Amino acid sequence: MRRPAVRFVHRAWLGAALGAFCTACASGGVATTPSTDSNTIDPVATGSAGGGQGGGSGQGGDTGAGGSATTTSSSSSTTSAGGAGQGGQAPGGSGQGGSVNTGCVDNTGCDDNDSCTIDTCLGGVCQHQGLPTDDGSACTVDGCDPKSGVSHKPIPTDDGDACTVDSCDPVKGVTHTAAPTDDGNACTADSCDPKGGVSHALVPVDDANACTVDSCDPVKGVSHTAVSTDDGNACTADSCDPKGGGVSHTLVPTDDGNVCTIDACDPKAGVTHAPVAVDDGNACTTDSCDPKGGVSHVAVAVNDGDPCTVDTCDPKIGVSHAPLCAANQVCNAGVCSVVGGASKVYLTSSNGTAGFYGYDVAKNTWATLASPPSVTYSQLTTDGTNVYEMGSDNSIYKYAPAAATWTKLQAGPGAETGNPIAFFKYANGTFFYANDGGTTINWSQNGGAWTTVNVATSPSSAGSYDAASGNLYIRAYGNLGVFAFSTASKSITKTWPNATSCGENSRSGSFYGGFFYEREWSQPFVKVDMATGVSTSTGVKPSEGHTATDVNPANGDLYIGPYEPTGLTFQVFKTASNTLQTLAPLPVAVTNHSTVVFVSGGAAQKALAGQYNVNDGPLWGTNPPTYTCLEACAKVFGGNAASYACSTQPNVIDNKANTSIWGVSNCQIAAESFKLNASYDCGSANCSQSAYVSDNCTGVPNYCWK
Repeated sequence: MRRPAVRFVHRAWLGAALGAFCTACASGGVATTPSTDSNTIDPVATGSAGGGQGGGSGQGGDTGAGGSATTTSSSSSTTSAGGAGQGGQAPGGSGQGGSVNTGCVDNTGCDDNDSCTIDTCLGGVCQHQGLPTDDGSACTVDGCDPKSGVSHKPIPTDDGDACTVDSCDPVKGVTHTAAPTDDGNACTADSCDPKGGVSHALVPVDDANACTVDSCDPVKGVSHTAVSTDDGNACTADSCDPKGGGVSHTLVPTDDGNVCTIDACDPKAGVTHAPVAVDDGNACTTDSCDPKGGVSHVAVAVNDGDPCTVDTCDPKIGVSHAPLCAANQVCNAGVCSVVGGASKVYLTSSNGTAGFYGYDVAKNTWATLASPPSVTYSQLTTDGTNVYEMGSDNSIYKYAPAAATWTKLQAGPGAETGNPIAFFKYANGTFFYANDGGTTINWSQNGGAWTTVNVATSPSSAGSYDAASGNLYIRAYGNLGVFAFSTASKSITKTWPNATSCGENSRSGSFYGGFFYEREWSQPFVKVDMATGVSTSTGVKPSEGHTATDVNPANGDLYIGPYEPTGLTFQVFKTASNTLQTLAPLPVAVTNHSTVVFVSGGAAQKALAGQYNVNDGPLWGTNPPTYTCLEACAKVFGGNAASYACSTQPNVIDNKANTSIWGVSNCQIAAESFKLNASYDCGSANCSQSAYVSDNCTGVPNYCWK
């Protein structure tokens, strides 16, 4: 900085002043001496006193380098080497060696062209004092450039981190404050990247669950609300699959696996299972439904187990049991007879030979009777009083013993009756006919039209009717097999196979007491257990071969019609004692296959002696003896068992009895003389049976006739 030069400054003063002014001047001053030129005005010789380094203890500085002496004249100036300058005198520092300038009269002549000094002329000596640069602000860098002068450059505050707010306080200096990132929105993730700066990224709301509605509230933040699945339909199962695509409405299953229900679904009420209608409006069926098999209409049981009733069923009225016998007859095991009449056996040829004969059981005598109008091509059968035969002319004829006459009753089933040796039986108002070796059984009820039933087992001409079970027991064609044909259902209900060959000239086959008695050709009788199917030989062999049989249902006597070798020998097989008895011979030899039928004459009229309950007998736990009904009647009412007849009915003798079976609940009907095991407490179910014991048959009566 230029200032006016100070003129006429005393050298000594100037040196002292420079010594005090400069703190560290090391360069030599400039000595100026007046020129010898006469034109020199106020020649001043100035010298630079070298300013040495000030001593630490306040001593003067070292002597500076020699300055230059300049002689100034009015026309020229000469510079010559000056002497050594005076060392600075400032205590404790280094002073700048002053310059002796004989030409400094004011500050103007002292400009050193350094913008960083204040140039003054003091005592003829130019003074160059450094300008102060400190502006007192911590936010500037203070400096001075010799050309441009003092400068206060702002201190850089940018730390290169976009995540700070850079500033400077004049007192405290530069600061770097973390930049605010929170935008007050719960739906953004606030962050700062040192390079990229503050960011507000939307927070993810999708939870990858198709079963939620995803959203974000700026205040509450992210929420996942379950979607609504209920479609208001009780017939759908509403659900949501988080992965499979959201809400689904699947129809609920309605099928309960029960064919006895009608399965449905109402959108409001839901699934229903209404029972199916089973009533067919027929009083002759038991209507029911099996969950697996469905609706069924099973024929009600018509047979009341009483052989002395005709069991029928009307679809509107239901089951009825009419008396089998007429008012002037008694019923004995399903056989109607005039009270006090004689039992008879009737015999004829079953293969078209004329002749008809009657045997009086009590007298053991034969009588020749009137032959039927048409020769017989079947078994003889009876309703308990009358005898019937199927004529070769396809007509049924009835023989009335009381009148000893034949009358035509009704037509037969058709052309097949032209074949001889056929099965023919009467049962409860119905005729049954089967051609020997055929595949059908025909039946006609109360003189009505004939109905044909196909059967799987071909029938033979041997068999009998059991009133107690309502079954026809028939030997199979060509062998000793047996089958049961129900007169109620008109079907085969059970079969007992036996492959033993049997020629069809043998017409022997009768049922009694749970056994079927039959024989092959000329062999002994065998009996088939109808419970087990086991065949056992009786060892009883009739004299004749190719025989026919019929049974007395009251005692099991089998009457045997002869054929070979004599055609005359007439015998009875007593099944109760397993013995054979030869009776009076026929009056005429049978030469063409015989057939016989037993007709009960009935016993003398018995009066009702009273009744007792099966449970009135001795306690079963005392192991009492078993009683037949006849024995129980004698025990309760006195007398001998042989003088009684039993019945399960109060107004008719059916020769049956209610019994109790060890180990079996409820009552069982058996023959009046049936006995199984001697004592009652036998140790296993079904091993004993008694008509008089305190056990399972409670409050059920038996009626005693004497």
